Amino acid sequence: MTISQPHGSGVGRPVPLASLTSEVEHALAAVGRGRGGYIWTAPPGAGKSTLLDLVRESAAARGPSHALVHLQPSTDGAGAVTEHLVAQLVRTCAVPVPTHLAAALSRPSTGERPDAACSALVEYAHAALPDTTVVLLVDDLDLLDPASRSLLLYLVTHHQMSVVLLATATHARWAVHLPYPLSLRKIPPLTPDEVLHLLGAQEHLTTAPRVAATLARTLSGNTACILQTALELSPAQLAGTSLLPNPLPPVPALESVHGPTLDLLDADARRTLLVATVSVVDRTDLLLAASGCSLDTVLDGPVAELLHLAGGRFTVADPAVRAAVHGRASVAERTSAHLALAAAHQEAGLDDTATWHTALGSLAGDPDLAPALVDIAERLLASGDVVHAHEVAREAASQSTGASATRAHLVAGIAALRSGHVVDADGWLQQVVRSTDPELTSQALAPYVTAVTLHTGRVPDDDVVQHVGSPLWSGTVAHRCALIEALSTTARLHAERGHLDTAAEYLHATHEALAALEQDEPSPPVTCSTPVDAGAAGAADEPARRAAAAHLTELVRLDTGWCTLFGVGPVVAFTDHGTGAEQPTTLPADPLLLGHHTSAPLSPETHPDQQTSARALRAFQHVLAGDLETAQSSLASAAVTHAPVHDDGTWRSAPGTAVSPLAEALLRAARVLVSLACADLDVAADELARAAFHVPVDLPVAGIAVAAARRLDVFRLDDASEIALALAAATPAPPSASVRRESLVDTLLLAERTGTWCEASATLEMLAGTGLAPWGALLPGLHDEAGSGRPQHPLTAASFQHARDQLAAARTAVHARARAGTGPSVHELLLSAADLFETCGAHAWRTAALAESEAAARPAPFPVPVRAAPEQQVAPGSVPWGAALTRRELDVALLVVQGASNRDVARALTVSVRTVEVHLGRVFRKLGARSRVELTVLAHRDHRRTTARSS
Repeated sequence: MTISQPHGSGVGRPVPLASLTSEVEHALAAVGRGRGGYIWTAPPGAGKSTLLDLVRESAAARGPSHALVHLQPSTDGAGAVTEHLVAQLVRTCAVPVPTHLAAALSRPSTGERPDAACSALVEYAHAALPDTTVVLLVDDLDLLDPASRSLLLYLVTHHQMSVVLLATATHARWAVHLPYPLSLRKIPPLTPDEVLHLLGAQEHLTTAPRVAATLARTLSGNTACILQTALELSPAQLAGTSLLPNPLPPVPALESVHGPTLDLLDADARRTLLVATVSVVDRTDLLLAASGCSLDTVLDGPVAELLHLAGGRFTVADPAVRAAVHGRASVAERTSAHLALAAAHQEAGLDDTATWHTALGSLAGDPDLAPALVDIAERLLASGDVVHAHEVAREAASQSTGASATRAHLVAGIAALRSGHVVDADGWLQQVVRSTDPELTSQALAPYVTAVTLHTGRVPDDDVVQHVGSPLWSGTVAHRCALIEALSTTARLHAERGHLDTAAEYLHATHEALAALEQDEPSPPVTCSTPVDAGAAGAADEPARRAAAAHLTELVRLDTGWCTLFGVGPVVAFTDHGTGAEQPTTLPADPLLLGHHTSAPLSPETHPDQQTSARALRAFQHVLAGDLETAQSSLASAAVTHAPVHDDGTWRSAPGTAVSPLAEALLRAARVLVSLACADLDVAADELARAAFHVPVDLPVAGIAVAAARRLDVFRLDDASEIALALAAATPAPPSASVRRESLVDTLLLAERTGTWCEASATLEMLAGTGLAPWGALLPGLHDEAGSGRPQHPLTAASFQHARDQLAAARTAVHARARAGTGPSVHELLLSAADLFETCGAHAWRTAALAESEAAARPAPFPVPVRAAPEQQVAPGSVPWGAALTRRELDVALLVVQGASNRDVARALTVSVRTVEVHLGRVFRKLGARSRVELTVLAHRDHRRTTARSS
């Protein structure tokens, strides 16, 4: 249910109220009792009026046993609410106020006790509304004059009248002694999923789930603040592809919520709070030094309510206060706060943060600070704090020119990529790739290729060829390593998107260049594009060259492992551009590359993101091998070993053991797919939701999590979930071919679930021309596809597939019973299927099976669940399978398609059940079907084609 937006939001469209369900239930319970009530408190813009509107709608739907009276603060003077209450009661019952009560019900004077008015109201209501509960819905009870408020509270406690008070207030400081039947409650803030629904479904703003979660957290779930802030953000920021401003932009709703509190602060308290909001270190001693206040002054002053101080650390109690305070401060005040922090940090020996605050305190910018800022950004990047690295590098870029600016762009681009802000990354790195510095250009090439691919869905082969296919191979060892990394990255990106031939060519070029580097020889020509001018490698320090080659070998092994997983190698074909002929080559016999599980882990010096990628790769390999327990344990240990950076607004200074958001997204996507394989669909859905609201889970592996989200919905829900829709909408690149193909599989599964065989056959035709998704075997759906060589997915092979077979058997029995009037126990088969679906969490399929079981249990003739019109049923002779099948195989196939069980077929053809099973197995093999369901789909497709040709 949705209703109007609360007052002051600035937006008039409806908003969701899922978080208010329990509050509405409390209100309706009070209405049912006919006594007491609730007073809900919340700041402005948090949905107080929305809650009352929802309560009014719900109470009105319950019937005429109560009278609803809606009251609001009035500007007509003290006691005016009493007149409004009487007027509404008169309109409700159409009974005028008796003359002897009129005087008592007139507007009471200031300070007058409400006893007389209360007694008169009770007498009037008892006569005019007998056996009726009066429900008082009051907006902003705290803003009523004392006389009116006292009258309402007296009415609730009166035993001769059934009155329920349901009211809202900004605060409850006036409610020191509430009468017994009344209770105070707080309106819960919006949760991330409600913010996602609010911005997406209601406001039609494409919003990434992780951005919805950030807005919910930093704006304390305030509806009006979230709506107004979202309208200030760019589409890329809402979609999560561009960095959010820090702090968020000040909006009128923030001032409405926090302005009255901030107005009470003196100058020292305001300065202390401003210093706290702009600081990137949470040490209390630095806060006190920069603000010039003592600890006792802070603790005893009004700012103590806005800060949490414990253990020598501080935090701003309400994250939304940061934006409000920052927006209120003038440029001079913010500059002064930064310079004070810079001095305090310099005194404490914190050079990095001192430099940062000095840079922000420089109104005109200081190019001399740019190199130091870039150094700071690189250290933050190495520690895993990619968001702050991006912010610092962006500041460095704004204050520098020339080589320093290019270096700042490089760090900003890499940081933006690792945090999932691919639009920002594309823009930063494009400037580096277009620069004239060959060393920085080579370092930027691999992340640039990744950023462009994630942003646009297109692998920029032209840029790779332009830079790799040049005399730059004659550069330093670091330069050559960066170019080889770009080749390896390009191969993996192509493999993820199903471009297996192109991936194989890049992979071959990668291994040849790596072998040349290890032997300190000139790199050979790149055969995946135009030949490369191979110059001399140049003299290089031997230990450095060997260390660089060893590090690069691990990265190439990892990328090659991913390529192998997606179907490239171990024997790959590449085109020799000199002769135009295809040349086969064999990849190194590394267990990680070949998809085995005995390879040693990467070295401890390997970057945490690469370690995480290796864990995800091995988990996928274990899934395809059916070793689910090892897959789960591998991912669990990875989550413990490589924890993400904390998200409290302060800089990270710990060693680089944290993974970036993009790497964490890959790890979480792997956990979703492993849970799917273990038939834990509810667990997989929960894991996907947590991932979607935390990291850019839509980006890794060509959108595999987007396909997994939709597949989970097909199994569990009747319609697409908001998370699945948001992930698909916020993904910057168009859907990859793999995602589009899996969407067709979803359509086919839905058609199977609902029994719409004509739609299923049409979808099957489209699927036949798409080929396999490179990672399709990682998603449960159809049986192992004929000729694919891929292993069957564990979920498809286990409980879910068993349930599907039970459902198909039940529908087969339906046809047999419709033909012969007898058949197997359809009801039991469907109940068995429903139980199996429930076990693995396929709730939507369970609902379909239960619906058909209820129909089967009716004494009336069993309705055929297949939603095909009579003219769409398959008749003998209408399926052109005679050329592919023997006469006996054709007889068996046609009987099975028409709904006969193996026993029915054996009885009809006077053969044994075992003979039928043998013939049916041959039919499946010859026609490429894996089950009776798919055989039925094929029959309807071919029947439709034959009918079309004959007509």
